[in-house]
Amino acid sequence: MKQRWKIIITSALTIAILLFILLNQTTAPVITYFPNDPSLKYDRSNTSISIKESTGDDTYIVDWESYSSLSDPVYLRQDVSILFMDGRLKGMKSIWKEQEKNIHLSSSFEESDSSLFQAITFHHGEIHYSSDDIKTVQSMSSSKVYVIDSPHTKLVSFAKPVTDNEKDWSSTVDQTINQYLHYVWNEWITEKSINIEEYDLVQLVDLIHFNDQTLPDLTEEQTNKVIGQLWEGLYKNYVIPMLNKQWKDGTPMPIVLFSKDNTHLIVVFEDGDQQVQVLYQQYTF
Repeated sequence: MKQRWKIIITSALTIAILLFILLNQTTAPVITYFPNDPSLKYDRSNTSISIKESTGDDTYIVDWESYSSLSDPVYLRQDVSILFMDGRLKGMKSIWKEQEKNIHLSSSFEESDSSLFQAITFHHGEIHYSSDDIKTVQSMSSSKVYVIDSPHTKLVSFAKPVTDNEKDWSSTVDQTINQYLHYVWNEWITEKSINIEEYDLVQLVDLIHFNDQTLPDLTEEQTNKVIGQLWEGLYKNYVIPMLNKQWKDGTPMPIVLFSKDNTHLIVVFEDGDQQVQVLYQQYTF
């Protein structure tokens, strides 16, 4: 009888552990790079950040959105958008849909004080022509907004400075954030003994430049592959832990180091335990 109860208890514990593991696994598919489908382009892909006054005292509302659309549904659509506030991670949104052509992400929250908001979105589609013929369609979009929130003046927000006051303010904000980020990045790079002279440094939000221009000495096809595989690694190692609430907001913006000899890239970032992490991606052309 005792032996029977031991078997029952052991079986119950095993089932409970398996259920716990299954329930805590992420159900979102990973982003996987496949060769680009030249016949497909996004009809629309954009990211926006807008600011509006709040009814609360000394606060304003930030509306953060991204949208992408294809002419026809594809096997898998998946977008991920990352928002930074003053150079620090503020939020992340991602969604995937099967047999879909449109993806819309949106989030609103209250904030206070003058700030710079920057967002970048990776738009991804997977097309299955057959089991051994899989293609992707990809794009990036971005947005940034400066906010001047002073108790003595009306709330002001802008993407590009026009007035002298806006130009002075944006210049001061850019300088302050750049000084902070470069200090952090240099600390990371020194800790990991990376020879900075061998790399071109690009902050995460500036990956948008490679949406319509190539990496130095690489073709458009090669650039698309590098960027697609870069986002594949970012999603697995940076985005998913955040979406699973393993990390808190507020970590500094990651930095991407592209090797000058066009053999590899490195992504350096800080995880939720404030430990510096390094992703290494070898080019395969």
